[in-house]
Amino acid sequence: MNLRPTDYESVALPLSYTGSRRNLTFGIYGLQTLTDNLGKGSNLDPQLRDKLLQELKTPWRGLRRAIWIAFLGSSTIGLFVMSLRGLAGEDVPLSDAGIQISAVMIFGFLLFWDKKTKN
Repeated sequence: MNLRPTDYESVALPLSYTGSRRNLTFGIYGLQTLTDNLGKGSNLDPQLRDKLLQELKTPWRGLRRAIWIAFLGSSTIGLFVMSLRGLAGEDVPLSDAGIQISAVMIFGFLLFWDKKTKN
């Protein structure tokens, strides 16, 4: 049985493959390699370079902030509606008001903390 794949094969390697590691490299770079490639000798605009490095250090920041804003808006609207119901004379349970107030505080803090975090 031939355990070494040829250049034209496109099947997965068997578990008993004993070839060199050179054949198994896939060109995956780590953070250090990427930051080295974006070094001072590159032809990138310095502002674009800083933005790319920041995105490498804190991925998904924009998506996280959008989620915090959506949750903060939802909890704020819920607290507003609950306070209007209370002002109209309906019975509003204290536990429900506590949940809404704590949600506004938690998501506000997370939004503020994610803005201030410098990685």
